[in-house]
Amino acid sequence: MINRTIIRTRALQIAYAYQHREMAPIRAIVEALELSLKETYEFYLHFLGLLSDLTDLHCELLEARKHKHLATKEDKNPDMRLANNSLAVRMRQSPILQEYASSAVVNWRSNDSLLRRLLNKLLASDAYRNYLSAEPSIEADTTFWAEVYRDLIFCDEDVAEELEAYSPFWDNPLQITEKYGCEEMPDIETIDEAVEELKAQGNYRYVRADTVPVEIAKDFVLKTIRKMKDNEGPDSGISPMYKDPSDRQFAIDLISLTIENGQDYRQKLQSYLINWDGERVADIDMLIMQMAMVEISEMDEIPAHISINEYIELAKSYSTPKSYAFINGVLDKLAQQMAKKKSR
Repeated sequence: MINRTIIRTRALQIAYAYQHREMAPIRAIVEALELSLKETYEFYLHFLGLLSDLTDLHCELLEARKHKHLATKEDKNPDMRLANNSLAVRMRQSPILQEYASSAVVNWRSNDSLLRRLLNKLLASDAYRNYLSAEPSIEADTTFWAEVYRDLIFCDEDVAEELEAYSPFWDNPLQITEKYGCEEMPDIETIDEAVEELKAQGNYRYVRADTVPVEIAKDFVLKTIRKMKDNEGPDSGISPMYKDPSDRQFAIDLISLTIENGQDYRQKLQSYLINWDGERVADIDMLIMQMAMVEISEMDEIPAHISINEYIELAKSYSTPKSYAFINGVLDKLAQQMAKKKSR
């Protein structure tokens, strides 16, 4: 699940926060990156576990109604379609989810009122009505749960509050990179003062980026559910934390070299900043180029054009509208020059 695009994004956010908010040893920065990546994966497992928790609660309520005083015919013979859905069975049997649940600090069952409200919301939904009218199949199960997650769970404010209370990263400055629109680049103290003033006035608004851990997890949950119709076995479709074990080392090397050799890379980049004063280049742009330089110069197994494309995409998300073209030009020259040196 944790791919190199996610790693680059997390590393950029943490390295930027490190440069602007507090000095810290390299080990602490690496640990912050690894913890952020681990939490992204745990959000993914946490969301997947909600499927079986909702189904289990539904089964418990159906069973309780069978034994209540003056139970109706419907109470004694309820529709078991949701109770027996194939995805919940596979989630319960998943060794990956079982291991996560055994060590998780919190779980959905600890907030019974939220779980009951989500179940009621699910049972009253068009998605559920359509599910009951569809022919029973694994495809019907996956379509139903994908709709429930996308349209009911992911947009629920109480779910967002639950995750905010659960996650240490929501308010951790090392995990937050905010994008501001302004005519000139102010210093970080000016930005902090402006944000605090807006918060005090009740006028601070933000849009959570789609690259934060919880949003990435949501995307992978939907992908996992849709893949389950084509796979068998309890863990089929559920992603491991790293598809390739080498990706963890890539994350460590990327942020370590970016921070340790930052000054050296900045000096080397100066020769490629034609007609530009290095001091006037936005810090985020310089950091993006430093990270790209790490890959191009230190990681020969990654083709330079792939690294350049990845960091251009980061610039589109985290920098100004014109920055990515500027960064593209600088990195192209850098890659060409380094290729010439290696060929000699």
